[in-house]
Amino acid sequence: MEQPVAKLECLACEHRDYRMTSRPVGDLVTNACPKCGGDMTVMSRGKLPSKFELIMNLVNERFYISDFVAASGNLRFIVESENRKEAFSDLIEDLRGEGYIAKLREDEGELVLLVHKSPKVGESNILINLLLFVATIGTTFGVAGYWFLYDGNILNAALFSSALLGVLGTHELGHKFSCYRNKVDATWPYFIPLPHPLLGTLGAVIKNKGPIPSKEALTELGASGPLFGIVLAVPVAIVGLVLSQPTGGEEFVFGESLAELHLPTPLLYALFELSIFGSIPKAPALHPFAWVGFIVILVTWLNLLPAGSLDGGHVLRSLMSQEKHYALSRIVGILLLLAGLLWAGFLIFGLFVLFVVGRPHPGALDDATELEKNHKILAIVTLLVFVLCIPIPLWVI
Repeated sequence: MEQPVAKLECLACEHRDYRMTSRPVGDLVTNACPKCGGDMTVMSRGKLPSKFELIMNLVNERFYISDFVAASGNLRFIVESENRKEAFSDLIEDLRGEGYIAKLREDEGELVLLVHKSPKVGESNILINLLLFVATIGTTFGVAGYWFLYDGNILNAALFSSALLGVLGTHELGHKFSCYRNKVDATWPYFIPLPHPLLGTLGAVIKNKGPIPSKEALTELGASGPLFGIVLAVPVAIVGLVLSQPTGGEEFVFGESLAELHLPTPLLYALFELSIFGSIPKAPALHPFAWVGFIVILVTWLNLLPAGSLDGGHVLRSLMSQEKHYALSRIVGILLLLAGLLWAGFLIFGLFVLFVVGRPHPGALDDATELEKNHKILAIVTLLVFVLCIPIPLWVI
């Protein structure tokens, strides 16, 4: 290795690391300790330990190294590259086989490469996914559909359950497909059963078990689920509305059941109603497909909120820095709290954004390379879907 290497030790806290420096043994480096800020002294000169040497050589094959610090399995490089995107993509594949992971960041105009041991990932138990799916069939078909919404009508309960689980499953499979495409290890969908009389479920989630490599992958992972889901939800909603009819009353009608719901109507759903009925009815007699379409379009809007770790938050994070993304997430949460004056559900969503999903987003491993043009277009399309799904409290218009 051509770079000059020295081992340094902090005189205050005894922290030790290896650095690129030509300083002689015994030389004092003031305020250089990364742990306590104390002075460090050059203990010895020579080669890196073998565990660091391997990583150094892999990085050196892809980047020009202008400086580095290595300690306790963590390595920090200041690097340069004419094609940082391709170089980093190749490097993370090289490091994967050695049990290491890398991050690429910009810091005060410098390109910083951080390398550390890959975290251990536990094995998934697909039996849990299957049991939760069966339980969700029970709560959507048996509890919401059969007992509450459709008063023992097996056909309507089956239509409701199958359509709802089909659209939610398509949403999650969209995420799963994008994870596979971008080599991100992820679980199969976990459906969440809930004995709620109108829903029967809290939806489904998949868990990423590996880091997201690039901004392009981050955009795809955020956009794929909502876009896959909305493509199926739109025809389901249209068919359902065609088979529904306005009642002229104030209560939603599900089969023979009445439900006094005070819900804002998603913009896209309202446009479908206007096209099919000629007006937006206050309380139509809803076919099961129509109610599924309403639910899914509303949930799509919630998923696409440009905040935190929501799907819309992933897409937004691919377009901006962590600091700007976090600030915008807080603004979105506050705006939702204010919108709670119109509908209490907005208040709940605002609290959800601020206190559950609104933490700073880590971004992709390569957070230093600008997003490609075609993925910027994908992000814009996703934003347009978010706007079309915005729920409108029609009672204030």
